[in-house]
Amino acid sequence: MTATIQPYLSRLNTQGSLVTQLRTCFEDKTEPRDIILSVKEVLNGFRAGIRTWNSAGASGSDTVKDLSAMVDTLIRVLWDHVEMQIPVDENTIAMVAVGGYGRMELCPQSDVDLLILTHENPSKGELNQAEEIIRHLWDFGFVVGSSVRSVTQCVASYAEHPEVWTSFLNERFLAGNYELYRKFISVTRKNPFPGKIPSLIKEKAREREHKKSQAGSLVQLLEPNIKEAPGGLRDVHTLLWVAKLKHDCNTLDDLVRYGLVTPQELEDLRAAYDFLLRVRCCLHFINNRKDDHLSFHLQPEVAQEFGFQDGETQKAVEVFLKLFYTHTRVLNRVTSVLMNRWLMPKQSVFRRDKLKKNHPHFRSLGGILDIKEHVGNPFVDNPILILEYFDISNRENLSYDHHAHMRIRQAVRRMRLSPEERRPLLRYFLELCKKPQRVGRMLRAMNDVEFIGLLIPDFNHIYCHSQHDIYHIYTTDEHTLSVVRQLAYLPQSTDPILAPIRESLKNVVDLDVLILACFFHDIGKGVGSHHSISGAKMAYAFLESMDFSPASCREASHLVLNHLLMNEVIQRRDLDDPKTIRNFVSTIDSEAALHKLYVLTYCDVASVHPDAWSGWKSTLLEKLYRSALAEFEQPFQVTAEGLDMRQAILEQLSGEVEPQALQYHLATIPELYVATFSPEEIKHHIALIARLDQEPYSLKISVQESYWEISLVAHDEDALLCRVTGSMSRAGLSILGARIFTRTDGIALDKFVVVAPPV
Repeated sequence: MTATIQPYLSRLNTQGSLVTQLRTCFEDKTEPRDIILSVKEVLNGFRAGIRTWNSAGASGSDTVKDLSAMVDTLIRVLWDHVEMQIPVDENTIAMVAVGGYGRMELCPQSDVDLLILTHENPSKGELNQAEEIIRHLWDFGFVVGSSVRSVTQCVASYAEHPEVWTSFLNERFLAGNYELYRKFISVTRKNPFPGKIPSLIKEKAREREHKKSQAGSLVQLLEPNIKEAPGGLRDVHTLLWVAKLKHDCNTLDDLVRYGLVTPQELEDLRAAYDFLLRVRCCLHFINNRKDDHLSFHLQPEVAQEFGFQDGETQKAVEVFLKLFYTHTRVLNRVTSVLMNRWLMPKQSVFRRDKLKKNHPHFRSLGGILDIKEHVGNPFVDNPILILEYFDISNRENLSYDHHAHMRIRQAVRRMRLSPEERRPLLRYFLELCKKPQRVGRMLRAMNDVEFIGLLIPDFNHIYCHSQHDIYHIYTTDEHTLSVVRQLAYLPQSTDPILAPIRESLKNVVDLDVLILACFFHDIGKGVGSHHSISGAKMAYAFLESMDFSPASCREASHLVLNHLLMNEVIQRRDLDDPKTIRNFVSTIDSEAALHKLYVLTYCDVASVHPDAWSGWKSTLLEKLYRSALAEFEQPFQVTAEGLDMRQAILEQLSGEVEPQALQYHLATIPELYVATFSPEEIKHHIALIARLDQEPYSLKISVQESYWEISLVAHDEDALLCRVTGSMSRAGLSILGARIFTRTDGIALDKFVVVAPPV
C-alpha cells in the first residue's frame, strides 16, 4: 500500500513546495523584473521535474494534469497577489479554465485557455484586474488564449458559435468571484441547441474531415500531425463534443454508460489517447515550442525519450512508431464508427433493404451490412463467413457495421488455421483482391481486424510497421495494401500513361502469383535487413504450403527477390547500352516473369508516396520493358553494330534527309549514338545542325505531360555543359536525365530530360 501511494504523496509534496516557492517570489521581490525572473526560474524547475517523470514512464494523462496543476497554482498565487491591492468596495472578476486547460490537458507549450468573467457592466477596476492577470501570464512565458466576458456575453458568444459552448463545458473554477462563476455554470449547464443537434453534428463532421484533409487523409503517414491527423487527439475531442450534444456525456467513461462503446473499446481508447498525450508532451519538451508534427528527424529522439532501444532486427524508432500507429488506428476506428452512426438519418434505421433479407446471418440496414445476432458470435470458427461478409459489402456497396467488426475481430483473435483450412480461404480472398471496386477499403478493414494476418501469417510482421526513412511516407502494411489496390484498379484505369502497363497485365497468366508477390514484396522488412531475400524465402514457403506448383513458388519468390530491380536499373544504368539490357534480361527467368515484374514495379513505385510515379519514370520503365522483350525475342543479337545500324538508318531516311549530310553525320558520331536515337530523332538532329550556319546554337523542345525533352546542338567549347546546366538551374528546370555526344568535327549534341515547370 505504501509503495502504491508513494508517487502521489511525492507529487503532493512537490505541489506544496511550488505554492511556497511562488509565494516567496511575490513576497520577497519588489521590482517587477525580479519577480518575473524568479517566477520563471521556479516554473522551469517544476517543468524539468515533470519532464523527468514523463521520461521515466509517467502516463501522458498524469503529465498534462501536472502541468495544468502547475498553472492552476500559479494563477491562484498570482490572484492572491492581485487581490490584496483591490479596494474593499471594488467588484472582482472570476477566472475559469476552459478548453483543453479546462480538461486538465495542458501540454508543455499549449495555450492557456482562460475565461475571465466580469459583471454585466464591468468597472474599470475589473478590467484592470483582468489585464494584470493576463499580462503577468504573458511575462511568465505563457501563450494565453483569453476572453474577458460577462455571463450575458458568454451566452451571446455560444449562440453564434456553438463550439464555444462546448469549450465552456470543460470549465474549472480557478480563483476570484465565486458568485459570478455560479451564475455562469447555471446558464451553461443547459443545452441551448436542442433543435439543432443534427445540423451541428454534420457541421462538426465536415470540420473534422477538412482538418484531416489538411493534415493527411491516412493514419499511417511518415510525419503525422498528432493532433489533427486521422487517429489524432482531435478525433477524441470531436467524439466528446458530439457525445455531449447527443447524449450529455462529459467524460470518456460516459461513453460506456450510454452504450456507445464497449468497456474493452474504452480501455483501448483511453490507452491510445494517453499515449498520444505523452508523445505530444515529448515533442513540446524537445522543441521548447508548440509543435504537433511528429517530424521525421525528431522521431528517434522521441523514441529515446520513451525509453525504447535498438534491437537486433528493429531500430528503437521503428518499435516506437509501430506502437504509435497501432494506437492511432484504434482512435481512428472508434471515432469514425461513432461519427458515422451519429450521422446516419434516423429513418434509415427502420428502413430494411431487400438485399440479403433471407441471409441467415446478415441484414442490410440503411446502407450498412449488419449481423442479425446480438448475442453470440456467428464468425467464431467460421472464417468463410468473414470473407462472405466483406464480399457482400463490396459487391453491394454497403458500409461495414461496427458491431460486425467487433465480432470479426473477436473471432479472428481466437482462430488457428491449419494449411489445409487456409487453402480454400486464400483462393476466395485472392478472388476478392481482383475486384475492380472498393478493394482498398476492403483490405484496410480486413487488416484492421487482423484477418489478413490470419490468412497470410507472415503479414503480421509488418502490421503497423514503419521503416524509418524519408522515402516511405506510409507504414509498410498500408503501402503493401496500396500495391494490391493499384493492381486491382489498373485494368479500369483510363490514364494514357499506364496504357503499356495495362497491356502487359493482359499477358499475365497466373494473377494469383502476382497478387501474392505484392503481399510479400516488403514483408521481409518486418524481420530485419535484406528484406528482398527474407521476403523471397517466406513467399516460397507460403505458396508451397498453399499447394501452389513448384514453378509458381519459384516465380513468386523470384518476383519478391527482384521487385526493386527495374526501378534500380532505370535510375542507375544507361538504358541505351546493350550490356544493361542483357544483364537485366539474364536476371529475369522468362518473358512471363518480365510481364509480372513490370506491373509489380509500377504498383510498388506508385504506392510509395503521391509524387513517386511520373510520366518520365513511366517512359523509362516502358523503354526497359520493351528492350527486354526484344532481347527475349532475339536473344544476344548485337543491336549496336555500327555498320548494320547505320545502313538501316540510311535506308529508312532515304528521300527525307540530304544523303551527304546524313552519311557525314553518321560517320562522325560515336557508335552508341546510333543505338540511342530513333531515325526520326536523328532526322531532327541533322536539321538542328544545319541551323548552326546562321545561329550560335539551335534548340528543340518536345513537351510531354510531366516532362520536357530539350535537344541542343552547338559548337563544342570549354565549360559548355556547365553553362547549359547552370542556365537550366537558373530557369528552375530540374534535370532528370541527359545524353551527351560530340562529333569528330567538334559539334556537340546534347539531349536533356527535365521536370516540366509548373503552369
